[in-house]
Amino acid sequence: MSGKKVVILELDLRKPKLHAGLEIENDKGLSNYLIGEVGYNDILKSIPQQENYSIITSGPIPPNPAELLVNGKIITLIEELRKEFDYVLLDAPPVGLVTDAQILAAYADTTIFIVRHNYTAKAHIHAIENFNRTKKFVNLNLVINSIEIQGGYGYGYGYGYGYGGYYQDDTSENKKSFFGRKSKNSD
Repeated sequence: MSGKKVVILELDLRKPKLHAGLEIENDKGLSNYLIGEVGYNDILKSIPQQENYSIITSGPIPPNPAELLVNGKIITLIEELRKEFDYVLLDAPPVGLVTDAQILAAYADTTIFIVRHNYTAKAHIHAIENFNRTKKFVNLNLVINSIEIQGGYGYGYGYGYGYGGYYQDDTSENKKSFFGRKSKNSD
């Protein structure tokens, strides 16, 4: 939406799902590029109805994903894509299950871990904490998704729109400071 050119690389070569969610064909992709069968222009695809957004899908599942990621071709691909795109996103498999994400970390400027509230195992959260402490991933960030906000209003563990406040007209009660309301209610 910002007008920046973005490409995402589906680097989960073991259990790729991104292409299916976007309903994009995956007959040729990164695995074909990494073994030298095709050039990157042969596998670069536009994402439908998303201007300036492209994808390079994983391609057929190879027998040796980690070996393909260390053969030197992935860095060549990323360097070429950086010349053409404003942002190159590397969609890696889950960390801890396979070494692929740690291999790819060497090519990232920023790392974003996405964890699902009430789903991701606590051991994985501790692993992320350890990765941050040991600096295994550059500029590590954490996104927590699927948080259910259950009633209430104001600051706390989450933030959401609704339940009044922002879009309602200011009333004299709403204009009072938080401390002013607390002292009035305390009396």
